[in-house]
Amino acid sequence: MYRAYKTGDGNYKDLKGFCKVTTLEEVSKHDYKLTPGIYVGARDVEYGEFQFEEKIEELRIKLLEQFEESNRLQERIKEDLEGLY
Repeated sequence: MYRAYKTGDGNYKDLKGFCKVTTLEEVSKHDYKLTPGIYVGARDVEYGEFQFEEKIEELRIKLLEQFEESNRLQERIKEDLEGLY
């Protein structure tokens, strides 16, 4: 990307969510903030409603399992600490 932009060989193009050439005018409109997301944006991700709901459910189950594991480890640490005295 950098070389394509720097050499000006015509191969450079903005890629949403990855890179973008902007103007000083646009940067000034954003109070000279250089946070990439302001200019680059986020790439479009297409999820069907079913896929999205399925993924959320999968993540919810995984998170609950991790909570259980965290609680188990916390109890084990408490027991180990109590065993020191």
